[in-house]
Amino acid sequence: MMHVEVTREDAQHVLWHFGHPAGVQPGRFTQSLIDAAVHADPSNLAKLAQVFPSLTGAVQAATQVVGGIDFLVQVARTER
Repeated sequence: MMHVEVTREDAQHVLWHFGHPAGVQPGRFTQSLIDAAVHADPSNLAKLAQVFPSLTGAVQAATQVVGGIDFLVQVARTER
């Protein structure tokens, strides 16, 4: 798994996708990107990560990392 810095905004959007109360609804395009990343095979996920590293990193945290949702909540609640 590639290590990237996840932005507060991307953490909030991915949390929303998974129904977490700390989430914030993204726009339609970002919703589509998250959905694509959630359903992508490893090869296509790597392609998405080249262009959207923070967003795909947040999706990977939520779907592949033990404690990943808790990590995203911490990121989402940080002050700018």
